[in-house]
Amino acid sequence: MIESEWRKVHRSEEALSLLILGVDHFKPLTDSYAHPFGDKVLKCFASVLVRP
Repeated sequence: MIESEWRKVHRSEEALSLLILGVDHFKPLTDSYAHPFGDKVLKCFASVLVRP
């Protein structure tokens, strides 16, 4: 996905920003509640980030 976005902004000469976040205490959460629950948590977290 990053490569695709890079090519797109390179052609249009626009800016591209990349935000990398870490979620504290995520591994114990997935260890306790399994990976499908962790996936749901990450999706909820991502939905908060994309809100206007």
